[in-house]
Amino acid sequence: MDQHRPLLELGQLPRLPPPLGLLRATGAGRHPAGFHQGRQHGQGEKLPRPLLHLQPLQRLHLPKGWYLNLSFSYRSSGTYDFLTLCSVHNFDFQLYKSFLKDRLSLSLNVNDIFNTKRQKTDGTYGNVRFQQQKWVDTRSVQLRLTYRFNQAKKQYRGENSAQEAVGRMGGK
Repeated sequence: MDQHRPLLELGQLPRLPPPLGLLRATGAGRHPAGFHQGRQHGQGEKLPRPLLHLQPLQRLHLPKGWYLNLSFSYRSSGTYDFLTLCSVHNFDFQLYKSFLKDRLSLSLNVNDIFNTKRQKTDGTYGNVRFQQQKWVDTRSVQLRLTYRFNQAKKQYRGENSAQEAVGRMGGK
């Protein structure tokens, strides 16, 4: 059962002048239905801090049919049941171009450019206190070349997909 409910949800889709493309920014926050009373660093303290998640996406239309997708993800520090989570953020981008009527595509994906997707968690459960840290390098670079064979010919073969399904079930 989900003990969390939305605290705040925002969405924005303004149209910008052509050089800037289309801005899509979204954000959401969640908080526990009942906050846990815990201890942080040996001091009695309530931890009623909600987690806030933000993930704005910017898609830029570049000359000659190229697209640049920029994505930033942020989660604030906060509490979740008996855990205190530290903030996490990362920045990704993708450069994309399709050729030959979308049969051939080329994309360059770069994830966690600045190697900032590191996690630290503190927890107190009864009289036991624990810490968990993730300090691995999460950066990655992918160059992907995709070719779709017979893309137009495979689509329904001139028939409606519902008619095809009825035919498979023994209908006329």
